[in-house]
Amino acid sequence: MESDFDGAMVKRAQDGDRQVFDCLVEQYRKPLVRYCARFLGAGAEAEDAVQESLLRAWTYIGTFRGESTFGSWLYRIARHASMDALDKRGKIAVDLAECGDLIDPAPSVEQLAIWDAMLQAIDAAAREHHWDPLDHTIFGLIFGLGKSQQEVSRLLNIPASTVRARFLRHIRPVLEQISVAFESG
Repeated sequence: MESDFDGAMVKRAQDGDRQVFDCLVEQYRKPLVRYCARFLGAGAEAEDAVQESLLRAWTYIGTFRGESTFGSWLYRIARHASMDALDKRGKIAVDLAECGDLIDPAPSVEQLAIWDAMLQAIDAAAREHHWDPLDHTIFGLIFGLGKSQQEVSRLLNIPASTVRARFLRHIRPVLEQISVAFESG
């Protein structure tokens, strides 16, 4: 759970200390960019969504009640900012392949090949089976960022049973796509 130090920083931020807020959110900046990139693709749009998320977090810091961790609260805000950006551009599907370089700063050639095949399989399954953005996000967090189903549940503030059900509903098409990719490659 959240450390006492983070809790104290949140309290000071709620009291209006912008410098403390900036320090508190800095640890989340890079992970939030990777997270927003799951929706929006790598680049300026993901960075803009993070900036929007942090602005919203500062604006609404007084509403944070501590019922979840501060990090989970930020991820929920980032998800909403990403969804708003998708709504504005009218695009739901995300090209996860654009995000590969955000995950591992120095992957091996083998890791890159596996990563590329995984992302292509997820994207192909998502297109073929018309996944909604939440399903795509769940798979991006699990396969792209290595999060557990429990972590995804906390990050997205949805029940673990929902994460598990959505994961199980879509894992077969992803595995089939991976199998096809490796057989043909």
